[in-house]
Amino acid sequence: MTSQLKKYCLFVSLLISIHSFSQNSAKDTSINYTKEYVDSLLSNDSIMKEFNAFVDSITGNKSYFDISATISNRIFSLRNNAFNSQQVNASHLTLTPTLSYINKTGLGLSWSSFLIFDGSNTGFYQHAITPSYDYVKSDSVSFGISYTHYIVNNNSSYNTTPFNNEFYAYVIGKKGWLQPGLSIGYAAGKYQEIYSKDTFKLVTIGGITREVKFTIRDTVKTSLKDFSVTASLQHEFDWYAVFNKDDEFTLTPVLLLSAGAQRYSITQSAGIFRTLNPLRIRRLGKSSSSDNTGFTFQSTGLSLTGNYTAGKFYISPQYYLDYYLPNDLPDGEKRLNGFFSVSLGFTF
Repeated sequence: MTSQLKKYCLFVSLLISIHSFSQNSAKDTSINYTKEYVDSLLSNDSIMKEFNAFVDSITGNKSYFDISATISNRIFSLRNNAFNSQQVNASHLTLTPTLSYINKTGLGLSWSSFLIFDGSNTGFYQHAITPSYDYVKSDSVSFGISYTHYIVNNNSSYNTTPFNNEFYAYVIGKKGWLQPGLSIGYAAGKYQEIYSKDTFKLVTIGGITREVKFTIRDTVKTSLKDFSVTASLQHEFDWYAVFNKDDEFTLTPVLLLSAGAQRYSITQSAGIFRTLNPLRIRRLGKSSSSDNTGFTFQSTGLSLTGNYTAGKFYISPQYYLDYYLPNDLPDGEKRLNGFFSVSLGFTF
């Protein structure tokens, strides 16, 4: 129990004792703590405003801004590890600055930008805006819901999330040594990949041979819908006054089991573009396909999240290890994948 919480409990106990004493000690006329006096004390605006502000400061019942920067190798989802586990390429790093406003009612709004490190293609490829609501005041359960809209600058880049819109909801029990949780996610998006090759052909007309340059372009358009359900078990370890009396460190291991379904359709088309006249296109062919995986168990995972706070500053590293369950793994892809993130932030 922190020193602030002890002061709060002492103050509440004092008020209760005074109120109770005033009702049960009418015989002691030398003490002027009557019920009317206590009621007038409790109705005093300046005292109660100070008391309410004190309670808000230790219970987190206040509005605040949060500025953070996160370095990570996952780009599919800001909140849902079930979607991140589908990410095949985890070799590219992203730096994600985020500005958030959290109202004391639990409503929040955040803006994130993804700086992706990819050699000569390094840059801000996508952004995300997330309205949310989180309820954490109860001693028995916490829950929340969020919606994220992703804004992609370059649709032909494979280093972006395939989703345009994402919904995420969770509930976590707080009682017991092992705390159960359940989360649901739904995401949908459309993206395209363009492959092109410059080439030429020698054409002889009237005895004169000329080089005609053209480009063969292959365009792949994908539409994707993804639904996930994740069950979890977690326990939070807490250490207070690690380096000074005002800091705290928590470590939260979480076991996860994810199931879900994906539905996608792919349209592929190829064409020839004349270099001198790109508006003239000759179609080479077009094909389409679609599939629905059905609802199946997808992966099991272990998440380790640390959080160190000192005043208004915090640092939060996280590592997520995911093991892919189905037997339809393509050649060359790994069944076991790891994703990490490290966040530095400041609240005010």
